[in-house]
Amino acid sequence: HDSQQSFYADHRTESTNGPAQFLTPSDLDGLDSLDVTFQFSLMPDEDVSVSWKLMCENENGKHTVTLYEGSFSANKWKSVKEEITLPNFAQGAFQIDLFMEGLPETASWRIDDISIDGEGNKPTTSTEAEPSTTTTMKTTTATTMPGLDCSSLFSIESEEDDSWHGLI
Repeated sequence: HDSQQSFYADHRTESTNGPAQFLTPSDLDGLDSLDVTFQFSLMPDEDVSVSWKLMCENENGKHTVTLYEGSFSANKWKSVKEEITLPNFAQGAFQIDLFMEGLPETASWRIDDISIDGEGNKPTTSTEAEPSTTTTMKTTTATTMPGLDCSSLFSIESEEDDSWHGLI
């Protein structure tokens, strides 16, 4: 992770204001197993508690599961790498959102190196620029590449000089 290339989430007003990424359902469907490695790096401006959640929508409605919960100390990078099992309802879903929540609601942080790695049999490649924050599936190299302004990676309500806020 690199502070210059990391994403800075600030001007938050609710616990749900944090990074979010829409995953490609066919990438999860292509996994041989729902056992994956989830990892990310985070450096908050103050002590925070965060959680990562996965929301899947299928013919039976929306289902949400917490993938990770943890605490982080102010001004220190901490990298997390955990072996997790994705829920069965992730396969066959037509919409999958990976999103982060954090407390206190107004806390700011830098985040980088977000990935979900699993084994699959449907390789996908991209020729776009290398992102600092990605979602990948090993072997099923399903990477969602952001645009240069990260607009394809995050939902953004507004933007100011050198900062993003209102992320959902």
